[in-house]
Amino acid sequence: MRWSMVFTLLFANVFVTRTDAQFLPVSEILTSPFDARGVGRLDVTVSGSSPDCIAQDIDYEVDGDDLLVRLYQPDRDACFLDLRYKTLSIDVELSRPFSSVTGYLLTTDAEGNVVSTRGPQRLLSPQVIPGDANFDGVFNSTDFVQVFQAAEYQDDILGNSTWFSGDWNGDREFDTDDLVLAFQHVSEFNAFAVPEPTCGLLLTLGSMLWTCRRRCEQGCS
Repeated sequence: MRWSMVFTLLFANVFVTRTDAQFLPVSEILTSPFDARGVGRLDVTVSGSSPDCIAQDIDYEVDGDDLLVRLYQPDRDACFLDLRYKTLSIDVELSRPFSSVTGYLLTTDAEGNVVSTRGPQRLLSPQVIPGDANFDGVFNSTDFVQVFQAAEYQDDILGNSTWFSGDWNGDREFDTDDLVLAFQHVSEFNAFAVPEPTCGLLLTLGSMLWTCRRRCEQGCS
């Protein structure tokens, strides 16, 4: 009798744990560094039951500063309770960083029609740091390399810059105002966001500005 009760409790615990996992499909979400065109990769690790019941597809849309991610999985009534994990990847193209990622789980029938939607679920709230052009969470020389390779610093084309190519104050231009804004925030984020000494950043910046000026002079002569 005692062993029967223990077995029943263990079975009930496993059942509840795995069933709850269906309601929390995302176990991890990661982003790769974004390039100067605002293209990066979004990796979402989801949990489900059998391979047929784990989310099989993913898409996204941008709503202001919120990145909305939709995960699609078959109807869970056909699922077993064998918990598994799978990572879905998608290329994301943005004009500015997102301040949050919100997820929705869409359940589909055998024909692929959406029959129910669960969410929203807040998946990620990254820190947006002025100067962090590639949106990897740190402000360092890699960001300067990216924005100056994009060659939009004080160019003659109006409104052609995005966050990922140097526009950190939102005026669609990459100029000295953006650099001032970035260095004004160095002290605020220095404890965890700027792994290099500030003087190193300044030396890198000075070298790149000098190179840009030399190229301009050579092109105009």
